[in-house]
Amino acid sequence: MTIPLQERAGKEIVIPKEWKEKVAESLDKLEARLKREADEAEVRAERAEQWAREAKALEQQVIELENPYSHA
Repeated sequence: MTIPLQERAGKEIVIPKEWKEKVAESLDKLEARLKREADEAEVRAERAEQWAREAKALEQQVIELENPYSHA
């Protein structure tokens, strides 16, 4: 049975212990997932930076191969 909102006003809301435990467990899982995803994102960013450095080095090699006298 649903109690009308007017009748509930001013009364203490009791949340069952089991609900609190489930919420806490869900928050812990979410926190672990977010940390894992942040760690993975950091690894991807490091890889992207490395690939950018490698691409720049390769680009420089191409420039040197196209015009071997330009860097002399």
